[in-house]
Amino acid sequence: MLVGFVLTAILMGIMTVAGYHAASVGKISLLWEVIPYIFITCAEICISVVGLELAFSSAPPSMKSFITACWLLTVFVGNMLNSVITPLYGTKIEWLGLDLSPGNYFGMFTIVMIIVTVAFILVARRFNRLPATAPR
Repeated sequence: MLVGFVLTAILMGIMTVAGYHAASVGKISLLWEVIPYIFITCAEICISVVGLELAFSSAPPSMKSFITACWLLTVFVGNMLNSVITPLYGTKIEWLGLDLSPGNYFGMFTIVMIIVTVAFILVARRFNRLPATAPR
């Protein structure tokens, strides 16, 4: 999962550079979008599939459905949060003093992903997974 978080942070950094480059040049190559798309696809596989499997396999048998539902609920909450944040792309929020031009917008996500990655590392270090053959 850590690989997925790092890939996402890298892709947000790439998009930040692309946003600032587009602001100064006007047009940029399509590769600025294709490469991050490949990164985000790989990151999605690393985070979503591995996380769902980890949640399912680590849960006691009586809680597997509940834990799986909780994992999927986090995806839903993330999508709802995204539906609020996405319309802010390219806008200026005067009362907060934010200019969410493309470079700043993706820069904000780069910072968020770095924070999330560090938080994940701190939590993952404490996770003690029992061997599959050990009784639960």
